[in-house]
Amino acid sequence: MMKFKLLHSEINKILLFSLLGILLMCSVSGASDIVIYDENGTTTEIPHGWFVANKSAAPDATLTHNPSKNCYDFLKTSSGTGELFFGGMYPFTNGTVSLELGIDNDDPLSQYTLYTSETSTIWITKPNLNEYVVKVNYRDATGAQQWFLRINDISQDKFRLNLTYNENRTVYIYYNATKHVTIPCDTAGYGYEAHTPVMYVTAAIPTGSSTLHVYNIKQTIPDRGVITPYSINTRMLWGLDYPSRINNEISTNYMYSQGQTGTVWTDVRFLSSDQVNYTNELLAHGWELGIHFSTQLTALNKSAYTSLIDSETETIATTFGVSPTSWCSQTNADNVTHALYCYQAHGMLWRNGRYGATYIPSIGNLDNSTWAFWDIASQNGFIFPAFSHQLDNSPAGLYSIDHEKFIEFSDRYKENGIKLCSQHEYYKSALAQNETNVEILENDSNHMQFRITETGSPVNLNVKTAITGPRVYNDTSTVDYTETIDGIEFVASNGTYLISASDFNDFNSSIQTGNAPLSIQFHDMSVDADNHYWDFENDGIIDSTKQNPVHTYGKAGTYTVNLTVQNEYGNFSTVKTDYITVSEPAKQSTDYFSSQYFNTIFNTFYRYLFQLPMRLI
Repeated sequence: MMKFKLLHSEINKILLFSLLGILLMCSVSGASDIVIYDENGTTTEIPHGWFVANKSAAPDATLTHNPSKNCYDFLKTSSGTGELFFGGMYPFTNGTVSLELGIDNDDPLSQYTLYTSETSTIWITKPNLNEYVVKVNYRDATGAQQWFLRINDISQDKFRLNLTYNENRTVYIYYNATKHVTIPCDTAGYGYEAHTPVMYVTAAIPTGSSTLHVYNIKQTIPDRGVITPYSINTRMLWGLDYPSRINNEISTNYMYSQGQTGTVWTDVRFLSSDQVNYTNELLAHGWELGIHFSTQLTALNKSAYTSLIDSETETIATTFGVSPTSWCSQTNADNVTHALYCYQAHGMLWRNGRYGATYIPSIGNLDNSTWAFWDIASQNGFIFPAFSHQLDNSPAGLYSIDHEKFIEFSDRYKENGIKLCSQHEYYKSALAQNETNVEILENDSNHMQFRITETGSPVNLNVKTAITGPRVYNDTSTVDYTETIDGIEFVASNGTYLISASDFNDFNSSIQTGNAPLSIQFHDMSVDADNHYWDFENDGIIDSTKQNPVHTYGKAGTYTVNLTVQNEYGNFSTVKTDYITVSEPAKQSTDYFSSQYFNTIFNTFYRYLFQLPMRLI
């Protein structure tokens, strides 16, 4: 654990220094934004997470790179199938998604529809060579609204729209730095405060073919000064509806081995002792409890659905000893009205809606009928809330997926560095930008210390620092990072971090291999270390506190060495895995025809044969 020695005068200096630094950065940058995602057509490879898919069959629309225009072309014919999906962006509470687009079409009535997971839908057409028309349909407090923008000042046959989001769940659409429309969000009051920028495009082509040119998609967030937190993009909501041991245990055991979890949406109709025991086992392995209401809520009046929600929520909480944190209903027949009541009365998040598993119609349920989509989506690491029912059977039953396909699904997300997780973890990770607390403890030309308190999920940190080639440490180890124009970025969790110009902790040894017993001189290469704690077998036992000790390995084996040093900034450990290799002791030869053994026998015989007569004389 790091310990810090800061006097009151030093703290005042640090606070003043940090404040001046923040003010200076804001004045220089004009409170500039930080780019966290930027894909453009200057790269020939299709961005990972971008793909064309169909919900129930293989698509024939294509996505290719266009080297002459430096863009990516989504080509679709009037008889073609397939939709264009954009993945890889980051959940956020405040920020902007910027799109630079163009169209070439045979039919001026061709229309592209852009879905952005908000309360609006954007239609884009090109009625003639010199004009684009952008239309937005949305709802506000007064009802349905529509907004038109005709773009005639076309440069290089492309245009750029900026969609700016804020924590009040409002979206602003800008063109040429001018705000044209304000779109309120319909999720206020039922828990969703983060935006999840899952975007996809559909195309309606009456005749011939049409190409949507995607020149650039960029995502930015407001610069918070020295340290700016933002959400990770490696969590995906996953769960099971009222699972049973006989239909799911093999697959959920496999998920345990992958480090994956999810939400189990239980139903009062399926609470046999075996199902209750199995659900408790899932909860013990880190799964989260949800509730699947037994009835279509849209079929009930307010009095009936509130009574059912209250009653069934109490039954599930009593059965499992914990309250459910999310919900859905029979055949997903629910809406915003039910979401408001569930969140306000019970603090439960809605699985469905514009930010859930029903945002893209008909694909949230991973089953054999949607595998054509998920087969491509999982290869691309596309993050979208999903659920299923039975995972262990082949062929699978209704609303379920074949076991072999689910294993592929699980493996592919694992390979893409994405964790299948519960709804609450998914939701919390999306709030990191606003809810992560950063406390700067020290910031000078050689060191920066700060403390992170996150929301229950790891968080990305953009850190501005002038330290060249810094070393980054947390409470227990060193931290990998990537360099940026004005600092570094890395993933952090709760704890204290130190960025230093010095490498506090390193060591080497006189030799690394040999036969037992093997004596090795270890050399401390740490900087400004007050105390040394050597663990030569990495078994948690301190073997020496000398700076440069000698250690003897008596047995053959491969050994990991751990050196922890202590200085005014805390404790820092360096672990070198499989650093020492010790072989079995060298054995004396028993080969009777070896030269050494033969010479010994021959000399003994010679002395006996020729010296014996002399002794007899």
